[in-house]
Formats: sequence, C-alpha cells, structure tokens
Amino acid sequence: MAGGADEVIVGDLYVKGLRVVVDGFVLGPLTFRVGSGSCLGVVGGNGSGKTLLVKALAGLISHEGEVALGGVKKDDVSRFEWFRRVGVVLDEYVGLRVASNVGDEVAFTLENLGLEPDKTAEMVLETLKLMRMEEMITYDVNTLSSGYAARLSLAAAMAHRPALLLLDNPLKHIDPPTRHEIVERLVEIKKRGTRIVVTATHAKDYSPLIDEVIHLGGGDGGPWDMRGAGRNAGGGGAVVEAEGVSFRYDGVEAVKNVSLVLRSGVVTALVGRNGAGKTTLGKILAGLIKPSRGRLRPGKVRAAFMSSNPETQLVGRTPREDIMVSLSKKGGDPGKAGEIVEEFGLAGVADKPLQSLGRGIKRLTALLSLYTLKPALLVLDEPTQGLDSALSSMAAKIITLQAAEGRAALIISHDIEFVKAVADRALVMRDGEVVAETSPQELGEGML
Repeated sequence: MAGGADEVIVGDLYVKGLRVVVDGFVLGPLTFRVGSGSCLGVVGGNGSGKTLLVKALAGLISHEGEVALGGVKKDDVSRFEWFRRVGVVLDEYVGLRVASNVGDEVAFTLENLGLEPDKTAEMVLETLKLMRMEEMITYDVNTLSSGYAARLSLAAAMAHRPALLLLDNPLKHIDPPTRHEIVERLVEIKKRGTRIVVTATHAKDYSPLIDEVIHLGGGDGGPWDMRGAGRNAGGGGAVVEAEGVSFRYDGVEAVKNVSLVLRSGVVTALVGRNGAGKTTLGKILAGLIKPSRGRLRPGKVRAAFMSSNPETQLVGRTPREDIMVSLSKKGGDPGKAGEIVEEFGLAGVADKPLQSLGRGIKRLTALLSLYTLKPALLVLDEPTQGLDSALSSMAAKIITLQAAEGRAALIISHDIEFVKAVADRALVMRDGEVVAETSPQELGEGML
C-alpha cells in the first residue's frame, strides 16, 4: 500500500552508500538512518551538496546506493508511489506556485492523491492552522511576503501527512521570531512520528528540532565586522529622500506615511517581521514602483535592486560572463571580470554554468554584477539568504565597498547578526510603518 495521507509507515529512513555525481561534483558516499519521530540536520557550506542530497532522497535525481523508507526501497516502487510518502521543500522552488490562492495551493497535492473534497478541505484547514495561516486561506499567493511564501511551501509539503519530510534550508526566508514559531510547529510534526531531514548553512536556528547532525562542509560561522570600515560613519549628502510615502495594493496599505533619508557613504538596514512592508518600501526607494501618496526627492535616482530571488536577474551563462555584461553596461572593461571574480572568491567557479551552481554562488554573482554598475543606491533584499560564512563575508565586503566609495546601500534583512556586522543604522518596520531608528548593535528580536 502506498504511503501518504491515509497510511502510517513504521520504520526508519535508511540510506546506504548514497553517491551523486553532477557536472564533476561528487557527493558521498553517505550512510545514515533517521528513525520515526527524529530529525537529521545536514549542515554545510555553499556548494557542499545539501540540495543534491534532498533531491536524491526525494527521487528527483538519480544516484548510486540504497534509499529505503519503512522497509520499502525507493527503487522498488514507482516515482508516484515514492512521492506519496515524501514531502519536500526545495529552496529553489519556494516562490513557484501551482494555484492562485493559498487554500488551493495546499489542496493541490491532496487532490492529486485522490482525496475526497470534504477530506481535502479539512486537511487544508488543519495544515494552515498549524502554520498560523488559516486566515489567509483566500489570499492571492502572488501578494505574500517571502516569509509567508516560505510558510506556504511548508504547508503544501506537509498537507498529505508524509512519512518523510525533506526541507532544504526552509527558514532562511523567515524573520527571527517566526523562525521560532516554525521550529515549534516542526517539533510538533516530528512528535507525530514524521521523519525529518533538514539542510542548513547554520544549524543553530534548528537546535530544538535536530537530533543528529552530519556535516558536508563549512558553516555555522558569521561575517566579519565591516561596519564603518574606511568611510565617514556620519554619511554624506542625501541620495534619496522619502516624504510621507504610502503604497496600497488590493485594498491593503503595505507602506504607510514613511519619511526617511538615505545618505551616501552609509549602509542602512531595514528590518522587521514578514509582511511588515520592507520589500515594498525598498522597491519604492529604488524607483521600481511609484508611491500611492507622498514623493521621493530627487524624483529619479540611479538605483539597482536585488530581489530575494536574484537568480531571475542573472543574464550571463557563467559568473564571469554575468559580471562582464554589467561592466559593459557601465562602459567599463569587461576584461576586468577576471580580477573581480578573483578578489571576491569566485575564481574556482567563474566559468561554470550558473545553472549548475548553488543558490549562494548565484546570489553573490548577482550582488557583484549590481555592484559593478556603481549605482548611487544599491537596494538588497535578503542578501545573505543561503550564504555560508565565507560567502557572507564576501557580501559584507561588497556592501561596505559600495558605501566606502561614496554611494548608499539599503539592506533588507532578517539576518540580525549580519546587520550588526555591516550596517551603520537600522530602521524597524511594523505594519507598513517605520516605527524606530536605532543602532544595529541595539537590535533584538523584541524590537521586530
């Protein structure tokens, strides 16, 4: 009988000699067990193979070795039968949707498993309650913040009560207070007997959940303190000034009467919980959307914006080529791309296809490409998502150089430690308003 919503599977996840080879990279061989009601943490740096492991366990890519769940070998059942047993959240697919509203997104898997409509509706509501999203059941999925989008991905993966839950860095899109809530929910799920495998660059956020850890590479570090390095901490002239700006969409006022100034030579951090309006305000300041009320001075500023999914902004086939394109746009020498990839630690992957590289490398490539444009204002939405300590340090260096060279930087981030290491000032948003300005060193979760 297939696993899924109506079956309890007894027994361990058993992995023996798992080995994956992709574009010359070799993962494994790995051997481990995950018992019923247990969680395995897989910790490693960017490019260590964490996502490949999740894909292999999910049956999405081929591999050597044996994978079995509850005594049933993956290779002995159809892919569909295996999918019934497994729930998966892949980092690269967090923003992809199959339905227009939250409830239908969660219902999709259940409907494909053939559940009756009444049972499907019951399980959708139960899952959304677990994720504290029941009041959002009719929301348009395209209006969700990155944090709620991540919660929705978790809900969709868990709705059919899989025996094995595979989570690829699921907390990186989520603000610190909500991370604790999500971990608590995952602990509840684990207590029901679900086996969980979760990947992470830094394991500390998952400490109440994880029972055992395997290491594939580096991780658990943090960026060096670059704050104020080589620049005037007080800042220079105004690069952009917002006067009473507001923004409304679908009847919701996402930004409410915000006034602020971003100055040259200053790194400003914008922090707050998911849905506070941070990304919307960042887009207004970058000139990507016009405020419903209020105004910006000057009316137009030369700005660059990196979204929380910067892979969509890459235009080159390789990191070197993407940076060369940016240099050409600026009228610079494309040949300097070699010096840039060397300086920022990308020489080893500079000529590899971007599609074969991890999200951390793609994110750093996008950040470097935007930095080489030398914009007056660089707005970065979650610049450290998925970055290990080494790449986070490179991101810190780039952001600091942006300010040290007399330009402005705005970082929108849930990574409070990174904010403390890099930013000169911090603005706290709540319910569409900037409610506080403080030193980054004074930031705490209680302020969010």
